[in-house]
Amino acid sequence: MGNCCVAGTREYNPKKDFPALKGLIQELNTEVENGEHNPAVRKQKMESASIAVIKAMKRLYPDLGWDEACKTCRTASEGLEIGAFIANIEPAMAEESQSESQTEIHALSCWLRADLDGSGNISKKELKSMFKELNVPGLERIESLMAAHDTDGKKGLSFSEFRSLFRSIEEYPELEGMFRRYTTKGCMSETEFQRFMETEQFDSINETILKTYFVTEFGQRVLPLQNFINFVISPAHNPLMNPTKLNTIYHDMNQPLHHYFIASSHNTYLTGHQLHGKSSVDMYKNALNWGCRCLEIDCWDGPNGEPVVYHGWTKTTKIPFAEVIKTIEKNAFVRSPYPLVLSLEVHTSLPQQQRMAQTMKKYFGDALHPSVHNVSTGVFTPEMLRRRILVKGKINRSTQPDHHKDDDSSSSEDEKHEEIEARRRASKPNKKAKSAVHEELSQLVFMSSLKISNPEHDKHNCKGHNVTSMAEGVIENYARSGPEQLAELNKKMFTRVYPKGSRINSSNYNPQEAWNMGCQLVALNYQTTNSDELRCYIGKFQENNACGYLLKPPALRLENTNWGMRASKLSIGIMRGWMIPKPGNREKGEVVDPSVHIKVSGIPGDDGQEMVTSTVRNNGFNPVWKERAEFILKSVEMATLIIQVRDDSGSILSEVIVPCSCISPGYRSVSMWDRDMKQTQAGLLLHVLWTEGGPDLPPGPSNITSISSPRQNRLLNDREEAGSPAPVPVVHAFRLGQMVLANWGGELWSARVVAKEANNQYQVVFEDGSRCTLPEDDLSLSSEPPVPGPFHFGQRVSVMWGYEGWFPAIITNVNKDGSCAIEWEDNSGWNTVPPQLIKSI
Repeated sequence: MGNCCVAGTREYNPKKDFPALKGLIQELNTEVENGEHNPAVRKQKMESASIAVIKAMKRLYPDLGWDEACKTCRTASEGLEIGAFIANIEPAMAEESQSESQTEIHALSCWLRADLDGSGNISKKELKSMFKELNVPGLERIESLMAAHDTDGKKGLSFSEFRSLFRSIEEYPELEGMFRRYTTKGCMSETEFQRFMETEQFDSINETILKTYFVTEFGQRVLPLQNFINFVISPAHNPLMNPTKLNTIYHDMNQPLHHYFIASSHNTYLTGHQLHGKSSVDMYKNALNWGCRCLEIDCWDGPNGEPVVYHGWTKTTKIPFAEVIKTIEKNAFVRSPYPLVLSLEVHTSLPQQQRMAQTMKKYFGDALHPSVHNVSTGVFTPEMLRRRILVKGKINRSTQPDHHKDDDSSSSEDEKHEEIEARRRASKPNKKAKSAVHEELSQLVFMSSLKISNPEHDKHNCKGHNVTSMAEGVIENYARSGPEQLAELNKKMFTRVYPKGSRINSSNYNPQEAWNMGCQLVALNYQTTNSDELRCYIGKFQENNACGYLLKPPALRLENTNWGMRASKLSIGIMRGWMIPKPGNREKGEVVDPSVHIKVSGIPGDDGQEMVTSTVRNNGFNPVWKERAEFILKSVEMATLIIQVRDDSGSILSEVIVPCSCISPGYRSVSMWDRDMKQTQAGLLLHVLWTEGGPDLPPGPSNITSISSPRQNRLLNDREEAGSPAPVPVVHAFRLGQMVLANWGGELWSARVVAKEANNQYQVVFEDGSRCTLPEDDLSLSSEPPVPGPFHFGQRVSVMWGYEGWFPAIITNVNKDGSCAIEWEDNSGWNTVPPQLIKSI
């Protein structure tokens, strides 16, 4: 979400910072040269170290471009073996590579931060300064830590010594415990890691993970403990948000255009204040780069017959209409291939309207879609309209057989601030008079304005390309008095929503209320990047490859469809965080006292649910919470999760906005943003469980059948088009803990399923305690013995887990279906298991 920035980032000073970089690269070079003699492995380590040091530079100095970071590292590595590898790294390769250990990059960037004098050694004073800057707890331990890791006795830490110290304070005991549950050896085998991925993550191994984290020992690929930890805490390889849903177009893009939420901007040209701010063509480029697909252009008469763009009757600066169009033409489809809507607010004379039409045709050419208001039939979809530009505005009704009224409630005409109104009354006493539309401009209007006075009546007279405009205050009234009417109208046509005129500082309103009624073009002030509402907006539009189009749920686009009766429970364990910055990313100040705040934005009933953890005192480096939040969601598709880390003063230190439909189950890592939506070095480790069923609803299956798992047959949000509830999702033909009859040696034996393996193989345990793995065809259903229990909150129990047998745990919740949420006694995390796998101690 923008350039990388971290707690305590700096502006690069070549004279001051170059010596530390050069010394670090020399040490990395020596470390690989002296420690690795296998040519292939040596080459791999040199390449990995080269990219890692460039990433560390970019992380510490975020204002340094990737080109400059690569160039600086090349200069610092001249004459060294590693220099040949750094010289071959292109900026795009360094930026896009995700194979380096996050722990290593953290250590490198911290080293560069700490070595203030460029001596190649970190003194006690420098280490203390870095600890305070990064919110590391236990400043009193510095002397003992240095003594423990200063192996050469030089009273300073080399990088290898510092790396050892850094790893000692980056402890992950819960991940070590989890690792031990799946292997009794020093490394995991591929089979053991696959079992971890199947059981905990509802996922499978891919080649990238094998290549990045596995090493070869005695001819076998294995996963060491440190590499396992690096994988789990990697937002790139173990992300909270499903990469398929973030990085690919997975929504159906062949539905009618008005069946989509479309990312939309209000007064796009403004850089700030609505009354005296600056207008800039760069704001159109910025909005398009964010994935915006509906831009607003306020058009007024300009000198020499050339129209201009600005906020009328205000002191905002003016920019040529032609420059706006040229900028849009260059950037329209850089971020998204789907149609771009231009919302024209036309206040120009007829000659300058004609000039506007000629300018758009000149620069857009065939990409400009002609008017469709003479077309009586036909459906237009995003896929049909790829790389097309659609004009929204008024048409010349006098030449059309369809004489519905134009919508005069455009954002430049309604609910404006008193100061604007005063200016308008002084200069335009007849401002309500309808203006004519030049026929040449009218012929370019794809989405034609339509006045709506009674949604229940008007929905029968509208077309899919009609659009009405409403201020946020009108939307609030509909939400209170008749949301169903507007929702039904929006199944037939478009509604554009815009901020009320009193928001002169370009603040934003909450878009959720308009979305809940199916409004498609909910326009926000994109220039106000630090507003909570815009960050939630951008967060919602992350999915579907941030293309700016999200297919609305069936209840908001299909006739005679409701939200259904099935709810989902989202349970999130907040395990730990790392590298939490000080307020405002300051270097100086007290060590932070962080807590995690989680809130749901969604439809009524889902919206507003929230949870706050306890506060961890004096630790922003690696705070541990181990607390759980639970949310009942009636519509996963419409819900967005706002996760913030705050100081005890209430300041937001970092945050991330997550569409709930993209959340993956299991132990997941997530990178955090700052308030300008730039990615930071901060992150959280979470444990996610999805279950169906909630208060006053029929209980669904246990947590083991996660509705978000990509391995399941269906997702909750893939409901039938008719709106009927989705069937209960099935992960396995046989569920974990189920009693079966196993065909062993030609005879049927009673057994219990304890794990599922690859290729539809199941691990079962027989009544005598012996185990084996059998194909699905060798198993059949068996009558279940009485379910153990009842169990209760806080009870200490033993839980059967995979191949390894029984492990002690504490029950933290007993679910309606009898399954129990448990926390392992070794602090390695949470799971939910059926009662058949639990026994009292």
